[in-house]
Amino acid sequence: MSAISVLGSLLRCWDWVGYISTGLVFVGVVGESLIELTKWVKSPELTKQIGAASALILILGLAGELISTVKISAVTGEITAILNKEAADAQLSAEHEKLARIKLESSLGRRTISEKQREIIEGKLSRFKGIAVDLFIFDGDEWTRFENITFARVIASTLDKAGMDVRGYFGMGCGLSLQPLIGVGVTGSPRGRRQEREASTAIANALQAAGVQMAYFPHPMPKCEMFSNLFPGTQKPEKHWANITIMVGNKPPVILGRPTVQSLINSVKPIEK
Repeated sequence: MSAISVLGSLLRCWDWVGYISTGLVFVGVVGESLIELTKWVKSPELTKQIGAASALILILGLAGELISTVKISAVTGEITAILNKEAADAQLSAEHEKLARIKLESSLGRRTISEKQREIIEGKLSRFKGIAVDLFIFDGDEWTRFENITFARVIASTLDKAGMDVRGYFGMGCGLSLQPLIGVGVTGSPRGRRQEREASTAIANALQAAGVQMAYFPHPMPKCEMFSNLFPGTQKPEKHWANITIMVGNKPPVILGRPTVQSLINSVKPIEK
């Protein structure tokens, strides 16, 4: 039997105590009224006995009412506390289920960029029209490869709309099976022009501002056995790659409260000399 059922039975018992006590108060008041307001009882001895009995019954009734009221209040408070706890537990359970569903949907769903995110990225990169960008994905299992290609094309389309010259490549035999690239990484070559270096930083900031999950730390370009074109018509330049590189890695796992690199750096306290 649950605690609510036990307390409910106890509450009903104290309700009956209250009803009986109210009845006793009524009987006591009637007895005293009979003595004080009428002359139906002729015998002084009987009048005294009825008055004493009525007073005793009235006291018992009032005491019963007081006790039952206190007990009913206490039991009701316990029931309310239990119900509040059950409601809080139910709400917490619902929140956990919601978070679990979000995690599941996020882990199974593909990454994308909404129209609002596109507008953010395009607005931040509009001053870099014509800048060449090489976008890479690398071989992996069937699902990650498909998801990476799809998201890489979304990023390329967004940068194209911002006026940048995006070329896409698919690296094969890159040796990333044991330590795959996670998130999106943007790097700029130190030999690039000043505008290209600024564009590299601007791309990383724009993608992050739009909610794209970036790589924790810079990842060097893996040594792949060969590259193929990711987009129709994409051609590798004869001399070198573009000075701006975007590497689209696997989708990061869902970790609530995942710290950023900057927050980790800020949390490190300097050593006092």
